[in-house]
Amino acid sequence: MPFLEAADGRNALGALTSVTDELVDGWLEEADVSDQHMYLLFDDIARMMAEAVLMSDLGTDENDALAVEVEDWPSARPEKPATTDQTLKR
Repeated sequence: MPFLEAADGRNALGALTSVTDELVDGWLEEADVSDQHMYLLFDDIARMMAEAVLMSDLGTDENDALAVEVEDWPSARPEKPATTDQTLKR
């Protein structure tokens, strides 16, 4: 992500939160036809989000607002799909 490469944590956070909001919403709407491996993106987004937070100079209010926003994502995120072996055992 160019913002992270430029050490611009604030803009990286803005881009990452926007992308994640759309990703979660879109994936939930299309869960039955979406790529089953799309959940892997969340690990990359989490890593980039952590990096952006660490390089940002967020104030307490900004930090709290981001925490509230991020807390909602796991509850909306679909579970990792079952592997073929697990599916066959059912």
